[in-house]
Amino acid sequence: MSSVGNLRDGGGWTISRSMPGVRLRMLKEIFPAFSFGIEGQWLHAVDFSQQDIDKLEKYAFAGVIKWVFTPETRPQMYLLLAGGMVFDRVEMPDLDFGNFNQRSSVWSAGLGIQAPLGRRILLTGEYRLSYETAVWNNLLLQASSDVRHEFAVGLSLLF
Repeated sequence: MSSVGNLRDGGGWTISRSMPGVRLRMLKEIFPAFSFGIEGQWLHAVDFSQQDIDKLEKYAFAGVIKWVFTPETRPQMYLLLAGGMVFDRVEMPDLDFGNFNQRSSVWSAGLGIQAPLGRRILLTGEYRLSYETAVWNNLLLQASSDVRHEFAVGLSLLF
C-alpha cells in the first residue's frame, strides 16, 4: 500500500510527500455483505526534504467495518470504515532531543473493489482517506499528517 499526503512542519515546509507500507486485516463476516474486524498498518517515509530526519514510521491499529454494497456482481464494490490509534516514531540522531514518539487517534473511510481468483482468494484494490486528530510536537519539529490519501492493492484469503 502507499499513503500520499504531505507531512509538513510547523512552518509549512514539506517533510515527506509519501509513505509506502503494509497493511494486514482480519475480518469476520456476520451477514453476507457485512464484516467487521481489526487491522494493523506500518508506513515508512522515504523522501525526506528535512536533512535532520533519519527515520519516520507510523504504526496504526484499528477496528474495521466493511460493507459490500454490490454483493451480487463481479467484481464487488465495498465501503470501509475504520477507527483506532496511530503511533508515530521519528528519529533525528544528529540532535540530542530529536527522537520522539507520538500517539493519536486515526479515522478512515474508503472505497474498494474485490474480484475472486478461485474459491478462496480475492484480489482487492482500495482507496481511503485517513485523518489523524493530533499534531506531533517536540522542541524542533511540529507536524501533522492531517489527511492522508491511501492506495492499496492486495490479496485476501478466505477461510
